[in-house]
Amino acid sequence: MSLTTIDKYLNLVHTRPQSFTQGKLKIITNKSILMKYENQNKCDLGLLYESTYHLLVKDLVSDGNSYFAYERIIKQNSDNAVVIIPIYQGKFVLLNQFRHSMRDYQLCFPRGFGEPNLSINENAIKELREELGVNALSCSVIGKVIADSGLCGEKVNICLCKITKPKLMYNYEGINNIKITNTKGLVSLINSEKINDGYTLSAFSLYIAQKNFKYNHL
Repeated sequence: MSLTTIDKYLNLVHTRPQSFTQGKLKIITNKSILMKYENQNKCDLGLLYESTYHLLVKDLVSDGNSYFAYERIIKQNSDNAVVIIPIYQGKFVLLNQFRHSMRDYQLCFPRGFGEPNLSINENAIKELREELGVNALSCSVIGKVIADSGLCGEKVNICLCKITKPKLMYNYEGINNIKITNTKGLVSLINSEKINDGYTLSAFSLYIAQKNFKYNHL
């Protein structure tokens, strides 16, 4: 007999308790309550979809008075997911990469899902080699960000890496160009909305904050 989405969900609660910590809105894990809500509201709760990289769950939560259903994505391997700020000769390196969800190209820093059995730095170095054809001369984690907390709560590591000369890895994962620019140029790309990727904006904000840049106009 196949497991229901609720059965799979409750197994997940048991095996990944860190993804189901209780807070102001309490996550309901009582099977009877979950099934009753499903029947009354003609909807599915629980683990709705699973892939190598993502889980899509629909939680039932309570504020003490009412129940609400919320969808969210849980990453399968989140501890070593990375966004990389590549620095070549003092300048930033960006990819122009096709994003399926947008159905368009986007200027962005390289990034990668968490990969099992790799450290954060190893994962960053792997992504740099695959997407820019480079070696990392240095690599350090400067912080973590949550780029879209309405959909996914996992933190992603921001890595600052000095690299060798980048290459255009044409057509690898939708890459059709690279752009090398200084800080002023990157700010200009943001102001003109040519950069709108949340991970890239978050990583650059963290970089600027740590560099303690001072602007005349805030």
